[in-house]
Amino acid sequence: MPRFYEQVEVDIDIDIDDFLKECDTDDIKELIESLREDGYLTSDNMTDSNVSYMEEKHQIYCNHLRSSYLNIDNEDMDIIEKLAKKYGAY
Repeated sequence: MPRFYEQVEVDIDIDIDDFLKECDTDDIKELIESLREDGYLTSDNMTDSNVSYMEEKHQIYCNHLRSSYLNIDNEDMDIIEKLAKKYGAY
């Protein structure tokens, strides 16, 4: 008897928790890497609930300076260096 095949597109709604439970370690690593590459997982958008408001604000400022490195002029770089040395950097 001949067999006939047809390709069909189907949308399946899968709960994210169910999806993650079925992933192995390599799948999770691949997912995390993909989220980083696509800009969904950055140090800017990850928060630690155990930090104070002021510490979180400090982290936001430092992350912004880190991402703006190529735009910082020498004068501002000297200020950052002085601040870092004041608080024990090298």
